[in-house]
Amino acid sequence: MSSRVRRISTGVGGHLWRVPSPLPSSPRVPVLPQTVFKQAMFKDATALDQPPPHPGELLREDILPKLTLDSAGLARHLGVESATLTEIINEQRPVTLDLARRLGAAFGQGARFWLGVQMQFDLWKMQVDGPSSVLPVAWGRKV
Repeated sequence: MSSRVRRISTGVGGHLWRVPSPLPSSPRVPVLPQTVFKQAMFKDATALDQPPPHPGELLREDILPKLTLDSAGLARHLGVESATLTEIINEQRPVTLDLARRLGAAFGQGARFWLGVQMQFDLWKMQVDGPSSVLPVAWGRKV
């Protein structure tokens, strides 16, 4: 990759290729129009994009294997029903505000981390499920 071109993650599964303005001595470096930047930066998810992880996937794949507790023991430690935690681990239930607070306190990341993971997953799922049936509001001055 050229030192003049860098790859920047957009945080939504796509990538934005940022090309700085060319120097007068290098006419071969293309300049992207501003509209291309906006299209790439605000790209919507498609069915082909990889989904962000569900919080249950993080618990199942990254956290539980490193603990001395099984899922029932973790549920007791968190003060939640074992069935509730099992449904989250199996990605059948979202992480609520209360559970995010408990997970954040138990693992040290804070509730914002767990809510952020859940929000990213929910936004991706909403975009893949299809467009909203709500029409845009007409903006303008009332007369």
